[in-house]
Amino acid sequence: MLLRLAPFSLLLAIACHTSQSGSDLSTASPRSWQPATPKVPLILDRKDLDPNVLSSLPRDTRTPLATMQTPAAGTPVLTLPNGTQLPALNGVAKPPSVKSDHTLPAVTALLVDDRGMEWYEHADGSMSSCRYAWSTEKKRWEAVALLLVPDQNK
Repeated sequence: MLLRLAPFSLLLAIACHTSQSGSDLSTASPRSWQPATPKVPLILDRKDLDPNVLSSLPRDTRTPLATMQTPAAGTPVLTLPNGTQLPALNGVAKPPSVKSDHTLPAVTALLVDDRGMEWYEHADGSMSSCRYAWSTEKKRWEAVALLLVPDQNK
């Protein structure tokens, strides 16, 4: 599947789990999920200390979400292009906003990939998330917002 990673405007050919039939993701039953809180102390200047917090849910799972919880006041949020605010994922303390011209429909599920990182799945198959990535140039972990959009030409 060819997916577009925004805000970097890169086209990447990657293997990805989808929610379409034939997927090898197992579906977890809906449960009380809470987003991970940032690590304390949050150390961002040591490459050997990954600040990402892995999901408490099993890897390679999809958990349907009937409704998306509103983030509590003062908790980290991931802001979508339309202004919708979702609880930040993967222990990110201050995620940047998702930048895209793609209109994102409602969140339908929480996906946990094979590395234990969490993603929001949207009704159109798009996936959004936030996490920390090591910046070689800045020599520190930087919060990034990610958006994967299925290629409509396939």
